[in-house]
Amino acid sequence: MNPLLDGGRTANLKFEQTGIKFATPTVSKVNALESANEVADRMMLIDRLGGVLKYADVADKVFRCNLLMIDLHFPRLLAEMLRVMQLDGITRVSELTEAMNSINPLKIKDELITKHHYYEFKMKQFLLALALGMRPAKIYNGTDSAVEGMLLVSGNGEVLCYHKSDKAVFEDFLYLNTRFEKGAVEKDKYGFLERENGVYYFKLNAKIGLVKR
Repeated sequence: MNPLLDGGRTANLKFEQTGIKFATPTVSKVNALESANEVADRMMLIDRLGGVLKYADVADKVFRCNLLMIDLHFPRLLAEMLRVMQLDGITRVSELTEAMNSINPLKIKDELITKHHYYEFKMKQFLLALALGMRPAKIYNGTDSAVEGMLLVSGNGEVLCYHKSDKAVFEDFLYLNTRFEKGAVEKDKYGFLERENGVYYFKLNAKIGLVKR
């Protein structure tokens, strides 16, 4: 089936390259690096050269607004999850969310994390919105599309049904059975330093699909 989130380059988030100001040959050296894990390797090379990648913005204004509908700080949370996914190789949404509980990228109070499960709550909201029709390039106002649920066939032929009328069960299924995926670097235009208005940015791509069984 199609990924829950696959907006191509529309789903890119931007990190500003701060720290040491890179000369053009240095930028070229970073962008020319090729490997089996080139996005993470370029990020680590930037770090070794004295650069710092600081979250800046969502590349597309519609996707930015859609993420803000979940929470005004949600783009920053998603950006941190993408960074950890690339550098640490953690892909499952549930495991990345657990990592956010420790990292606490939004610097919220411990009580919100431990008692209210803030990060888990926000990710479940986001995943359910995606399942019910949110798309990066389409204006989202909280209204569900014609999609009301999901039918899946298990490995032994059992049909599984998840519907928005049983919101908690649907959310739990999505939370435990989704993962971040790595889109094609060339196609989705991310994973390299590019200059905008005199500032270098490094983009990461958000793509989420169901765990394959």
